[in-house]
Amino acid sequence: MAESRNLDRKVVEQQVIEREMEDIDMGPLYKAIFDNNWPAVEAFIKSHPVGLGHERMVQGWVGLPVQWAIFVGHKEMGRYLYKFTPPHLFTENHVRASSFLTLCLTNGVLDIALDLLKKMQGAAFC
Repeated sequence: MAESRNLDRKVVEQQVIEREMEDIDMGPLYKAIFDNNWPAVEAFIKSHPVGLGHERMVQGWVGLPVQWAIFVGHKEMGRYLYKFTPPHLFTENHVRASSFLTLCLTNGVLDIALDLLKKMQGAAFC
């Protein structure tokens, strides 16, 4: 019974987030990340924190803002975004966690990789 309520709560929370995301243009955030524009990234996150959980396709690549920052080589910005990215986005999606772990390892962001491994302890990576 408790599991059912938790699942129902998560579904409702996800629907609320999806509705909020419909009104947010994520383009400026991804451009600010690409340009390494810290003030714009910080302002966007302050006004739209839910955006950190939104995947977007950019130049044929799909990922969360934190993944995009690491992907384009902005490691410090990636570390900043990681601090604010809800952990459940990785702990509940092992495929995303695995691709992010690989991205961090190949780009030398070992502190995030280690933290992710600790959070995913006991999970089988794909």
